[in-house]
Amino acid sequence: MNEQIAKELKSRAVDGQITCKDCLNVARELNVSPEGFAKLLTELDIKIHSCQLGCFP
Repeated sequence: MNEQIAKELKSRAVDGQITCKDCLNVARELNVSPEGFAKLLTELDIKIHSCQLGCFP
């Protein structure tokens, strides 16, 4: 499953960044919890931007 999640996150990332909203959409579409995404995003060298909670500028 991680490969499918990674593929989806990489496809939505632009210039090594992805929005919080896109991460949550991936989780919803693949029916997985977004809680493990932080580690996966770090491994993929993708940064979150436009965080809906204000955690990431």
